[in-house]
Amino acid sequence: SMIPSSSNLENHDDEDDYDDGDDDDDDDDNEEKDDDDDGEYDYEDEKQEEGGERKRARTTEVVLSNTSSAIRKLNGEIMGMLQDVSKSPREKKQWVMSQLVQLEEKGSKFQYKGLELEKQRLKWMKFSCRKEREMEKMKIDNERNRLENERMMLLLRQKGERNG
Repeated sequence: SMIPSSSNLENHDDEDDYDDGDDDDDDDDNEEKDDDDDGEYDYEDEKQEEGGERKRARTTEVVLSNTSSAIRKLNGEIMGMLQDVSKSPREKKQWVMSQLVQLEEKGSKFQYKGLELEKQRLKWMKFSCRKEREMEKMKIDNERNRLENERMMLLLRQKGERNG
């Protein structure tokens, strides 16, 4: 059957199978924490996500394809059960209700996973924006140091010309 029994759902831990795509060991508790805690998200630099959009589109196509085949299979199972003359109306109703419960459980798990992914995406955006700000600050500091060095060189040349 397409839909796992509730015992299969309970025994299967989706969290262990999930790879979030980064190169860490998926121990999110040890990921770098946000130091500034300002909660701000700068939308100015989402250029990095352009490649991610194509990947998301392909992933969405696969999910939709799998979903439509799962729906067709479930429809077939339901029709088969409802047309089964060996089952009483009460058994049929119980089976349909158990399928509904399982689908609701699956839906809740998908919703939870979606929220976790969104949380992770926002965490990444916050981290990357903070790192980008740090890099910009370092660039400004480097430029300031370069200009200061250039000024010192000019002062030394002037002193050398006066003394020489």
